[in-house]
Amino acid sequence: MVNELLQRQVAMLSSGLDHNAEELYPVLASEAPSLQLAAFHIFHKQIPKKQEEASIEAALSQDHSPSLPEELLSLILTAPSYESLGDSIPDGTLPLPLKGYLLSWILIFDHWTNASYKLRNVYATSIKESTYLKSFLDLAFDYLIDSRVKPVDASQFNIYTYAPGIEDIPEKEAQWLFIHIYYLCCKNLPTLSRAWWRDECPRNLQKPIEAWTEKYISPTVIKHELSSVSTWLPTQATTSNEIPLTVKISHHAHELTAAHPVDDTEMAIRISLPLSYPLSPTTVNTVHRVGIDEKKWRAWLLTTSGVINFSSTGGSGGLVEGLVAWRKNVTGALKGQSECAICYSVVSAEKGLPNKRCGTCRNLFHGSCLYKW
Repeated sequence: MVNELLQRQVAMLSSGLDHNAEELYPVLASEAPSLQLAAFHIFHKQIPKKQEEASIEAALSQDHSPSLPEELLSLILTAPSYESLGDSIPDGTLPLPLKGYLLSWILIFDHWTNASYKLRNVYATSIKESTYLKSFLDLAFDYLIDSRVKPVDASQFNIYTYAPGIEDIPEKEAQWLFIHIYYLCCKNLPTLSRAWWRDECPRNLQKPIEAWTEKYISPTVIKHELSSVSTWLPTQATTSNEIPLTVKISHHAHELTAAHPVDDTEMAIRISLPLSYPLSPTTVNTVHRVGIDEKKWRAWLLTTSGVINFSSTGGSGGLVEGLVAWRKNVTGALKGQSECAICYSVVSAEKGLPNKRCGTCRNLFHGSCLYKW
């Protein structure tokens, strides 16, 4: 009864969280289930609402330094070990430390909802700078695949969302949480998820995880990626003075074709998402090359591929930013803008313009190209 009274008090505090939200984050680690859920519901509702305002502040203010809350990051710093879970889940209880850890991950990804590309980039960098993602993915696949004769059937669950209290069986609830958060990793952090699978995942698990992801997770992530491009297309005319691209999307083939008009014809590329996306990278290929020598064209394709596949934000930002980079290279070439004398592109994979001039040859270079060279 005391916990229920405290739960109501926590809920009453929600209206005053704007400036003191960090004070309630430790409640997510509470040993009282009702308090833990009360705090989760409050943050799950309020965090997405604040992202539009935070995005505007990040765009307008040079002094504004957005970041994921340190108090929330501290709750995902150390994942519970698989051994520490013991037999508690099969015995009918979901350990509160595990539940608090997983709920905290959902709140981390709530920051991506309504956030700008710039803000999502900042959030992704926060995750990249520590071992948060590795710790979660190691634990998730110990539980979902490695410890079982057969991997968990993710088709039993709604991977798009999680709602506390719906699943009565603790083991099923744990499976749902792990699967939903992994979906959010693939959707919001595809580059980082791919890097973990490629470089840090145990070799004996790579193929099972790839097959499991391709079957249960990739179709929804690919659909989201392509749909996000559809959402971006109408905004081209209002966000850029450049000629809008004509983009045709094929959900069935998991690909899109982008074309830029050149006189009476057009130059075009095809971006394809593999069946196991994001564990396998996207590919960028030629559809039609016009008036550009092959060496320069190949450099553009490499730049576009780099922007998409090595975007720290992942998510739809990768595809959209890749299309923007390719359009800028085309537009720059047609306008006679100077290209980098190393990579032969106007826009680099880091989305920068050539800004370093050699005092001897007087050519312009991207700073990143000079550094690598």
